[in-house]
Amino acid sequence: MIRNLLQSRELNELAGLVRANSDALREQSAAIAELREQISGMGKLVGETAVDNQALSDSVKKSSLAVLRLNDELASSLTELKLLKTQLQSRVAEKIEAEFRTLLLRLEKDAESISRVSKEMALVNSEAVRMRQEFERLSKISDGIKSADFELVNFSRRLQADEAEKLRLMKQVDDLQRLVSSMRRRQGR
Repeated sequence: MIRNLLQSRELNELAGLVRANSDALREQSAAIAELREQISGMGKLVGETAVDNQALSDSVKKSSLAVLRLNDELASSLTELKLLKTQLQSRVAEKIEAEFRTLLLRLEKDAESISRVSKEMALVNSEAVRMRQEFERLSKISDGIKSADFELVNFSRRLQADEAEKLRLMKQVDDLQRLVSSMRRRQGR
């Protein structure tokens, strides 16, 4: 009986232990099932993340290729712009140089014209001085001549000669004035 009692007590203890182990096993099974669900969810999440990462990686590769292509185009455009800038600078320099040459030639021609006109004006001036001196001489002569010294015929001839000289000198003055006017018109251009 004691034996039975001991056995029944041991059995009870064993049954309690089995129940406790069974409860613990059920809890562990539930925890394991929950962990399996979580792991399965994580597997799906990892799979989705891998797909998203692959799509992102593909997008980054495409973007990288596009950036490289744009970089090449930009480098090509910069090279073309530098070449265009150099050509433009060269053309502008040539155009400016041609304009300066034209202006220099025009200035040289104008300087030559001014020099020539200046010489002609000096000649006209000296001719005018000479004519003034001649008029003064004639005026002094005519003041100094007394009417009793000449006969009417000689006086008439002298008067005609003086008139002819006067006409000749007036014609020269007119010619000189036209020459000066012509020179001024040329300078005005």
